[in-house]
Amino acid sequence: MGRRRRKGRATSPTSSIVDRLKNRGLMLLLFETPTGFAVFRSSEVFFHLPDNMEGIWANFADEGQANFVVMRKEFQTFEDKASAINAAGVNKQLADMISRWLLPEMKLDVGKPEYKTIIESTLGITCVHNGIVMEIMWGIQHLLHKLVPKEKTEVAKEDRLPMSQGLKMLLSRYGFDVKPEMVNERIVKTASALFECDAVYNICSSYLCECSLRFKNISGINCENWSALKLATALKVIFCPEEEQGNDFREVLSEDELLKSKGEAPKYYGILSAAKCLRTYEKIRSVYRVRIEKKILLGSLIKKTKQACEAEQA
Repeated sequence: MGRRRRKGRATSPTSSIVDRLKNRGLMLLLFETPTGFAVFRSSEVFFHLPDNMEGIWANFADEGQANFVVMRKEFQTFEDKASAINAAGVNKQLADMISRWLLPEMKLDVGKPEYKTIIESTLGITCVHNGIVMEIMWGIQHLLHKLVPKEKTEVAKEDRLPMSQGLKMLLSRYGFDVKPEMVNERIVKTASALFECDAVYNICSSYLCECSLRFKNISGINCENWSALKLATALKVIFCPEEEQGNDFREVLSEDELLKSKGEAPKYYGILSAAKCLRTYEKIRSVYRVRIEKKILLGSLIKKTKQACEAEQA
């Protein structure tokens, strides 16, 4: 049983989604490996989160994170995998494995549209095959030998799934053109770290935008083209001007901007929350250098991988 909610306590967006779904959002996922099939538990919540396609892949940067998204329940090899599921139906071995873990009215994620058609018509199980499912499938394939350790065979080049669309979007946003065969574990981990940095910026962006409007309306300071770090630093100066010694204020703000922020500071007391401004500054500052370092590292890793691929092809 779940914990009883306290009266008046706000529920998280994820909790409210779970409450609306059957089986509290639990789904079953059928993953095809080189020698058999694995069954995982997953969650339908990922289908209802905002910008879900952009971030699922980042959960598969390592095995620890992936275990929060999927949980392996069973893996079986098949002597004749082609006979396990085909136009004739689903054989008993695979059907028994699926039914063993299926709860009433539970949906099944599958990696091929033909599997959806076959399983729905022969087993009467509602199947899901869409872009989000394929992002999760890509993640499992990326960590195949960690998530399915009994599978020793490598995925054949022609059977590899296309690159995650979310990962592709992030790499493109940072100006990297990466072919699917170039993606390796270090690239995914580094890209995931960049994604986490971006997530911090996104979380802080609406508050920084609000502060920017305050600066313009109260002090006539136009922050429209300021970076997140510059705006967050101005907030730090307003509430902690005495901490200039040992901080990098002058690396971010010009002398005029620094003096203006100090001089205008009293106007913001009681209007802006000191605690929130300082938390925002610490968050932005903590990821700023990480973001730069990870972008440089990612570029280096991609360059090396590209050279290795070209040498192999030659």
